[in-house]
Amino acid sequence: MAVDSNHNILLTYRCHGPPIRFAAVGTNELRYIANELDGLPGGADTVVAISIWSHFSTFPVEVYIRRMRHIRRALVRLLDRSPGTLVVIRSANLQVQNQQVSLYNSDWFSLQRDRVLRTMFMGMGVVFFGCLGDDLSP
Repeated sequence: MAVDSNHNILLTYRCHGPPIRFAAVGTNELRYIANELDGLPGGADTVVAISIWSHFSTFPVEVYIRRMRHIRRALVRLLDRSPGTLVVIRSANLQVQNQQVSLYNSDWFSLQRDRVLRTMFMGMGVVFFGCLGDDLSP
């Protein structure tokens, strides 16, 4: 959590729930994005940023799609109750990878996840940002 009193900004960070590929976060800190979205009041003074694709790159795309469906439904509920909420979604980005990492992660997997992500949230009025660019939007 961070506070900027001069500009009236409160920033809260949450680590998404499983799957996760690092152990630096205690299980009591893991939360599902859909549940967090359902708990937000939203509004014109609220910005929600979501970045989730990377930890799903080593799982079957069906697992990723299932999670995105839950997040999409929660975003629809949030935007219905608070249409002024700004939602920003970070897209996939290319990565420099050593030989070992390239065995379970690749730019090809990132591209697949990015296309799923953009398709899933298309037409919802969310903002995408990331390295792959808007030219890959469906």
